[in-house]
Amino acid sequence: MKYHGKTHVGLVRQTNQDCFEVYSLPGDGLFALVCDGMGGPGGGEVASSLAARRISGAVLASYMQDMTDRNVFEMLVTACEDAGQEIYLEGQKDITCTGMGTTAVMALLRDKKACVVSVGDSRAYLCTGLEVNGRLIQITHDHSIVQELLDDGAITIKEAEHHPKRNIITRALGTPRMAEPDCFSVDLLEGDVLLLCTDGLTNSVEEHELRSKLLERQSLEEAVDRMLDASLRAGAQDNVTILLISL
Repeated sequence: MKYHGKTHVGLVRQTNQDCFEVYSLPGDGLFALVCDGMGGPGGGEVASSLAARRISGAVLASYMQDMTDRNVFEMLVTACEDAGQEIYLEGQKDITCTGMGTTAVMALLRDKKACVVSVGDSRAYLCTGLEVNGRLIQITHDHSIVQELLDDGAITIKEAEHHPKRNIITRALGTPRMAEPDCFSVDLLEGDVLLLCTDGLTNSVEEHELRSKLLERQSLEEAVDRMLDASLRAGAQDNVTILLISL
């Protein structure tokens, strides 16, 4: 497997509260994680880095090659819950970090399968069938007010793009109430590409353009650079993090 990622502060924010991690696992496995913090300039950065460190550490300490997919999901969900609890407790200790939290989207890849877990509105996509023009499929489901309105049929996709509450999420790690992660099992084919990203990318670049960047790429590095450039050209109102993994 190959991977490449970048994170950028964007054109408006003063600090970057996004982060990502990638680690090799025994037996040619790979673990990747993207987080987007919130809760003020200090709190958001603390929350995302704490979650990334805690979750990645749990995976590196606990993962074994003979784990079933169910075992993997249990490990990732427990790691998210533990990270959320730690973020909440840290926020209680420091008034400048009160209310901080973070999204998290992660994937553990092995044996042509990805176990994907998410909380919040950072997303995972699968780009598959590249040799026949390919499809970009959103794997995760946003935990946000706008997504709930879309699910209920209260607004259209076009209205969602400019909705005043589009940045308000309904689940995050670090809230007093435990945030339940979603779990997705994804079968992979040779040549498939997995995209993990924060909403700084998806709020500024439409999916059809993300797909075209992947199809036109000569390398993962080029695709990441083109996606980031597109986001910056669109104004990059938020931090932008892009992580690509190919089989």
